[in-house]
Amino acid sequence: MVTFITTHHKSLAIFRSHSSLELLKPNDTRFCTEFISHGRLIQVKESLEEVVVNKNFKSWIVKQKYKAKGLEICAKVLDEEWWKRASAAV
Repeated sequence: MVTFITTHHKSLAIFRSHSSLELLKPNDTRFCTEFISHGRLIQVKESLEEVVVNKNFKSWIVKQKYKAKGLEICAKVLDEEWWKRASAAV
């Protein structure tokens, strides 16, 4: 999720318009990377939800070659069970 949003200029711009915090990219050399990343995701949950329901994001994602991955991420962001599991992991 983080990699997808941060590697596409349009999705990152839309995210930044909804959040004052940046997404933290996972880094294999850092201790507890997954916990740190999940913690930040939980902090920006509302911003991510705003992004995936944003009209500009929706129209952008359906036109792209990575539509399947984008729609998968949208479903994950809107899935309350996924957020419960992410919160439990942190």
